[in-house]
Amino acid sequence: MLILDCDGILTDGAVYYSSKGEESRRFDIKDGYGISQMLKAGIILAIISKSKSTPVLYRAKQLGIEEVHIGVSDKVKKAKELFAKYNITEENVSFVGDDIPDLDLMKIVKYPMTVADATEENKKAAIYVTKSKGGHGAVREISSLILEAACR
Repeated sequence: MLILDCDGILTDGAVYYSSKGEESRRFDIKDGYGISQMLKAGIILAIISKSKSTPVLYRAKQLGIEEVHIGVSDKVKKAKELFAKYNITEENVSFVGDDIPDLDLMKIVKYPMTVADATEENKKAAIYVTKSKGGHGAVREISSLILEAACR
């Protein structure tokens, strides 16, 4: 299982507003391809985000990610619910988080990862730091890493 935070991982962390107050986010197409390849390989993907951003719901639906949880204040609790649902242990889970609210979940999974522009605390907690920044192909980089490891 791969769990992703949204803002700063799937997006570059920026929030854009139209003159009517409509919110939008920037997603990277390369990340989408990596996600599609992981789903094809049978890897369970989930998004757990503290943000209540609706653009992530549209992007996740477009990519075929079924486990999308926004507005989550306790990411560890939500992750444990997913572990139970899929009968999976923390030993088989990677989580990608970039900021302080992600640290608790990074600490309980076997494969915590982060992006190049994450906080120093997250970089210290990660076993892998991408070369790419969040929202700029970092998830694609991670997908390649995971798929390569799965083929060994």
